[in-house]
Amino acid sequence: MENTNIQPAGYAKLFAALSYFGFFWVLGLTIEPEKNDPLVKNHVNNGIILSLCYLAASIVNIVPFLGQLVSIVMIIALFVITIIGFIQALRGVYFTVPVVGEKFQFVR
Repeated sequence: MENTNIQPAGYAKLFAALSYFGFFWVLGLTIEPEKNDPLVKNHVNNGIILSLCYLAASIVNIVPFLGQLVSIVMIIALFVITIIGFIQALRGVYFTVPVVGEKFQFVR
């Protein structure tokens, strides 16, 4: 999504930032009125994507040596993306996960 200067209402920034910590993205999907905020929806979508990517990295880790190496690289990249997304959420800026973020839209 694009950068906009619209300030989110209420606790939208908080719920957007929480979306990057494990399964706390569920809070952004369920708590009114923030669940309808476009900023929260954007970051909740990123949280879901990152959770699935972390799960994929864990599954790849099962394969000896090469899978473990790929898993380590994936986890480091995902951690960096998580930190960037968290900071963008606190700033109130829209952010899309690179590579897979535009291909998957779980929250509309």
